[in-house]
Amino acid sequence: MALKDLLTALEADAASETERLLAETDAEALRIVESAKLEARKLEEHAVREHEADLAREVERSRSEARLAAAAMLRDAHEVGVATLQEALRERLRALRETDRYPAVMRALIGEGVAALPNASLLRVDPRDAELARRIVSELEVALELRPELDTLGGVEVAADDGRVARNTFEERLRNAERELRVLAGELLEATEAPSVAAEAVP
Repeated sequence: MALKDLLTALEADAASETERLLAETDAEALRIVESAKLEARKLEEHAVREHEADLAREVERSRSEARLAAAAMLRDAHEVGVATLQEALRERLRALRETDRYPAVMRALIGEGVAALPNASLLRVDPRDAELARRIVSELEVALELRPELDTLGGVEVAADDGRVARNTFEERLRNAERELRVLAGELLEATEAPSVAAEAVP
């Protein structure tokens, strides 16, 4: 083979090899690009899922905080309701001494105290009630030493020589009624909340 023909053949082979390499390079580049696109999509989908999970956690956290805040507000409102009822009752009881019903109330309270402690020997009252209590004790014909030493809205304390005491004051009655007042405050709170909840439900 002449040198010229040999060079021509080599050039043809080189061109063919170059074309093959370029084709392979293009194919590899395309594969790399597609792989990169696929990986990018996976990363994007993963990021979206992570974002959605973070968002869901944030929503649940906000809901939990809202529930806790609502529960705290309800507790506070309930305590305010109890305190309001107690104060309203105190005011009514404080005013009762000035009414014509008070003597009958005092008579009943002294009678209950004596019934609870039949061997009672001492009757404690508020100084403002001393004269009324003296009259009631006389009418009931019970032997009780009268001591006007209480500071109370109304009512009495009956004591026995053995140290037992029957407290029948308005304040003691209020303390004993606290559980019922708490139930009542809860019912009133529910009743006042119901219309607002119904209003919110209306579109």
